Amino acid sequence: MANSMLLLLVGAVAVLLAAKQSNAEAMCQHSDGNSYRNGEEWTQGRSFIMRCTVSNGGNWKTEVVACIEPMSESRIPIGQSRVIGNDEWKCQMNSGGAVTLVQVSSLLIHTPAIHLHRRKYLGNEPECQV
Repeated sequence: MANSMLLLLVGAVAVLLAAKQSNAEAMCQHSDGNSYRNGEEWTQGRSFIMRCTVSNGGNWKTEVVACIEPMSESRIPIGQSRVIGNDEWKCQMNSGGAVTLVQVSSLLIHTPAIHLHRRKYLGNEPECQV
């Protein structure tokens, strides 16, 4: 009886170790043809940062975790914004899961000199709030 309990315990440990090893070896197979390890990040095109996530069961997924601002190549995590140069950029995800980088505003547009120029030469700029 003691031998069969020991054998059962050794068998259970072997199964757990095999499961842990298979999870560690599980990799994301991305549509770009490359394989990525759990937690590994890479640049998709020149626009997004992707991450591989492997679950305990060995299932995996790849997901966008950040946008890349094209001029400075700065990383902007989803849901955050950054002022880069004279522009504010936001990386956002819509309800359908699509991620986009949006130029929220240009700080140059809101300077007094630009507003004066627009009123004087274009004649169509309402009074500005600066």
